[in-house]
Amino acid sequence: MKEIRNCPRCNRLFSYSERHRVCPECTNLVEEEYSIIRRFIRDNPGVNVIDVVTQTGIKQAAVLKFMREGRFVCS
Repeated sequence: MKEIRNCPRCNRLFSYSERHRVCPECTNLVEEEYSIIRRFIRDNPGVNVIDVVTQTGIKQAAVLKFMREGRFVCS
């Protein structure tokens, strides 16, 4: 049986699992933020974290979290 928790981002109740650590609505928002950042980095090679934050409006903590998760691949 899944555990019911409050979403750490919005405080809504949801069925928590190791795979789903935020509610479905916030999961969609996180993925949208990731897409925006990925597009910005693709279009602006060599950009730094501060530029990503300033130009996209996405919080630095979110950008750094994606980096720690290894979601950006340098080529």
